Amino acid sequence: GINLVRSTILAGVMDRVAPNLFSHAPEPADGLFHPGDVIAVDLSEELDCSRPFNFGVSLFLSDHNITATKDNMDIVCSGRRIEISVINRFSASTLAGSTALV
Repeated sequence: GINLVRSTILAGVMDRVAPNLFSHAPEPADGLFHPGDVIAVDLSEELDCSRPFNFGVSLFLSDHNITATKDNMDIVCSGRRIEISVINRFSASTLAGSTALV
């Protein structure tokens, strides 16, 4: 025979537009990272901050050819903001004077 299955219809909106940077000045605003600085971006819309994160974040230290990802950085997601911390990933001597791309 034929198996008949019925389920409830759910209505919703599928958002296929990715958020954009809200500000043209991510933190640190001076573009230079110093110990204690926050590395953060504010986006144009609220994010789904449930874990595991469904967004990608990476940090590339070009002077050392090292890449850190969301799997090995401390990340705080709250509302429209993503903050990353590299203190537990890199030593102060590695960070000092390095060029980074987030």
